[in-house]
Amino acid sequence: MRPLLFAIFSATILFSCNQPKNQFEITGNLEGIKNGWVVLGKIVDNNFAPIDSLMADDGKFNFKGTVDMPEMYYLHFKTEREYLGFFVEPGQLRISGTLAKAVYDGLPTQQLYTRLAEDLSDYDQEYEEISQQYRNASALNDEPTMRAIEKRAQEIETSRTEDLLNFANTNNKSVIAPFILLNNLQNFEIEKVIRSMENLDSSVHQTTYYVALNEEVEKLRKVAIGSHAPLFSQNDPDGNPVLLESFRGKYLLIDFWASWCKPCRVENPNIVAAYEKYHQKGFDILSVSLDRDKNAWLKGIADDNLQWNHVSDLQYWNNEVSRLYSVSSIPASFLLNPEGIIIAKDLRGEQLHQKLAELLD
Repeated sequence: MRPLLFAIFSATILFSCNQPKNQFEITGNLEGIKNGWVVLGKIVDNNFAPIDSLMADDGKFNFKGTVDMPEMYYLHFKTEREYLGFFVEPGQLRISGTLAKAVYDGLPTQQLYTRLAEDLSDYDQEYEEISQQYRNASALNDEPTMRAIEKRAQEIETSRTEDLLNFANTNNKSVIAPFILLNNLQNFEIEKVIRSMENLDSSVHQTTYYVALNEEVEKLRKVAIGSHAPLFSQNDPDGNPVLLESFRGKYLLIDFWASWCKPCRVENPNIVAAYEKYHQKGFDILSVSLDRDKNAWLKGIADDNLQWNHVSDLQYWNNEVSRLYSVSSIPASFLLNPEGIIIAKDLRGEQLHQKLAELLD
């Protein structure tokens, strides 16, 4: 019996040693999923980069791989044209529920991220509700209601931003902290981001998110209030180059948007009103679109009556100008004085009108 037991024990040791310590397994059982290809991937240079793929069988799938540290991965369900995003780290992650309400179990980083998403869900729900209210008020040309909704939207965004910063500061040993700071940079004050970065534990300094965050913060310093706006040139819908320096002598709003961006479309009537009121007084707008479909871009311009200069390279989040200005979310905007110096950022609703009245009335 001893040789047999020794052989079994040796095989067990050998098998265990051959298992990578950084191996992960994703087991899925989602309701309502048609049979078809499911692709596992992550975001590289603002594009979805496939890692593995398989045919889902009645919503069931299983992926295995290796990962050195927690990282955001995505599942792309081709038959549903939907994506699921979640954190992967060594261990087993089980996904159940539905695409609309997936349930994650098994990995601590994703469990923490799920709790964060649940805490933010009230903000998201209220924003959806007031977006519909704004559209209704806009259709009725109800200016008082529109202004009140704009004020509430700003309050929601401010509270949400504060909660995200508090989460990053409280969970400074989690990879989620630099992930949040990186993906919400446009909504944070640069000084607060720098303080949060200084508070991050050294254990997350080697993560892809911290490295990218550090690079983006350096870019943000170049587009901080008081800095000369970086010069650029991009083509208009007819293929003609539009140069930033051609707007010198005017107060200029560089507006980053896209036809697919609902908050951008909600804000557009406010920008139109500001343009109509102040254009003759020395105010102009240059809109940079993050669209990738030219027809959708042009339709959005026409539908929202955006009667000013527009440019795009139709490269989606890889738009060259948006990357130059470190735009990580839209709508985003930069207000320049006649000398091309950035004097304000992300003015929305009544804030834009108040600033222009201060400068031009």
